[in-house]
Amino acid sequence: MRLEGFDSSGRKRPVPIPGSEFTLPVDTVIPAISWEPDLSFLPAGDGFQVTKVATLMVDPETLQTSHAGVFTAGDVVAGPGTVMEAIAMGKLAARSIGYYLRGEAMPKEKPAKAWTQVEAVVLSDEEIEKMKRSEMPVLAPDKRRGNFAEVELGLPTEAAMAEARRCLRCDLSR
Repeated sequence: MRLEGFDSSGRKRPVPIPGSEFTLPVDTVIPAISWEPDLSFLPAGDGFQVTKVATLMVDPETLQTSHAGVFTAGDVVAGPGTVMEAIAMGKLAARSIGYYLRGEAMPKEKPAKAWTQVEAVVLSDEEIEKMKRSEMPVLAPDKRRGNFAEVELGLPTEAAMAEARRCLRCDLSR
């Protein structure tokens, strides 16, 4: 798909790219596009606790469900949200799973936030057009061989904040 034009809500509209279809052999498919989680795969009477809005009930500090050793995160817990929220929950679930597998109690202190607050910025279309995408620093090709070093080195803080301002605008003013 590619985004073209704007729909009545001001969002860019997805349009199919002819000839881009392909088949991928997989063992399991977990669809992740919906307004509410599809819990139909859970057997009746399985004991999972479900909220009034059809999400799985979890311990908010560990994301463990009502079944010991079963953890979950993202939309199935919180309902529709952002990718950033799902990633943050996934990190918390992974941390919890690590403690669970080691048989250790999860520390009570909350992990430090892994993000920086970005001020809301209202920019004109002309200002957006002038903003260039930050170029990602990369490891030199001769240093990539024979190791597992990161190739994309990450943006410096200033460039990351500029990208966030550029990205989060999302043409909401249209």
